[in-house]
Amino acid sequence: IPLGATSEGHLENAEAIYPGQRGNLVGVRTFAGDDEHATPQHALMIGKTGSGKSMLCIDLLIQTLAYYGFTVILDEGFSYQCYAQLCHPDSKPVVIEPNGGSTFNYLDTRGLPISSMQIADASAMALLLVGHHADEDRNRLRLAHLVHGINQLYQDTYEQWRNDRPEIVERVARHALAIQQWHRERMPSGANFVDAFVSFRDWSVEHPDEAESLFEEFEEEAVSRMMQAEDESTSVLRDLSFAYMSPDKMPTHRQFQELMSMPTGQGKEAEEIKTLATFLEPWCSYGNYGPLLDGVSNVSLDSSLAHFEFGCIPESARELRSVASFLITNYVRNEIMKRPRGLRKRVILEELSAFLMNREGERITQEFFERMRKYNCWVLAIIQQYARLCESPVRKSVMGNIRSAYILKQRDREEVDLLGDALGLQEVTKQAILNFPEPASMGNNAYSSFVYYEAKDHRPTIAIGRHVASAEMLYTSASSGEHVDQRNKALRGSEDVSQSVLGQIYRSNN
Repeated sequence: IPLGATSEGHLENAEAIYPGQRGNLVGVRTFAGDDEHATPQHALMIGKTGSGKSMLCIDLLIQTLAYYGFTVILDEGFSYQCYAQLCHPDSKPVVIEPNGGSTFNYLDTRGLPISSMQIADASAMALLLVGHHADEDRNRLRLAHLVHGINQLYQDTYEQWRNDRPEIVERVARHALAIQQWHRERMPSGANFVDAFVSFRDWSVEHPDEAESLFEEFEEEAVSRMMQAEDESTSVLRDLSFAYMSPDKMPTHRQFQELMSMPTGQGKEAEEIKTLATFLEPWCSYGNYGPLLDGVSNVSLDSSLAHFEFGCIPESARELRSVASFLITNYVRNEIMKRPRGLRKRVILEELSAFLMNREGERITQEFFERMRKYNCWVLAIIQQYARLCESPVRKSVMGNIRSAYILKQRDREEVDLLGDALGLQEVTKQAILNFPEPASMGNNAYSSFVYYEAKDHRPTIAIGRHVASAEMLYTSASSGEHVDQRNKALRGSEDVSQSVLGQIYRSNN
């Protein structure tokens, strides 16, 4: 008896639906599981130039928009500008360029307590600013000096804030005791203080009266011990105090540079620290790149979309690209950690291969794929060739943590074999990828084909879908330089972007 066996993906709980190649429908999902037990299915999107990656990605973002409360896009070339204007009209793209007006204070904890991760990230940023030395022992010594300086700066800032706000210190001490208790009683093994802070904060929002009662339960003696400078717990009090500080009270890069320019040591050690201060100076607000790193943070991520554009950084400013990538991903990670865990978030890494070329790109990519799942965040990385990822040290981290993939047209048999080996694709699937038609050669009835892959314990789900782009999608997601310039000019100053898009399409068709 002939039986139909065309794969439908996940139609029963689909978040997005596409036509298949046999008149069927294919359902895809970004989270697996039910309700509060659903987990992000990190994904990889792979396809050669012109295969339709950007359009498929934008369509996927639109179809799944209602499931997400926060979206982050790290863009190259304004590919997502129209998507942002249409779907997130309350947000504005943050364009990174030399001497721009945006300030990202890498010493700002953004509503979180100080943690070892914050110190490590700030120190790594400082080391990136002063430059890596060919001698690794020299780098380790430099890093040690920078860590010491950053810790001293945080301590000085805390003491000044504590002197200015004595009335709030007791409140912070009670909060610290509550988090410590929550950590002991409610958090799983391996959770750190910041994890406990986030968990307790989310619970407090839903149970404000119970949280307030818990604060008042602690005896005065315990609160007093927490507040004493000679007690070891003072570091907990200091760390948590930064979650109470406003952005204008946070330490700045210029303060750090000034502190480093006044070393207390002698001889070679003092000379090394002064050298570091000299290398830090060009990144002050009066230096080569303006206020990008120095000053009070003025970039708000309060809307539903954080859209960062790196395409305006010239090739001559490669160090700025590395610094900006590292800076913004740390900024984004803190924002994701700060938001309620029950809220779905997502991060889109456009052009992963270019991102990995940055000095800190590999570490950041690894952290996104390994750590973001526990913050209810889905990560999608887009790349043209899988071989680029194979050559990177983060391959195991990425491939070990992705649960799904969207594979578009490829021409190189060797490339497809590499990908097939990594995902366990059958020969028939690899042949389909090689034989997908070229969208540019299909005329008015063009579409892009893709293999939807989702890993399972025994046998993966594999289905072949098609993305048929409408005229509106073609207009809003095309990313060629000429088209982007014309589109920006046509839509500039428009009060209703959707009507302007329809008007442009109508005029082009007539």
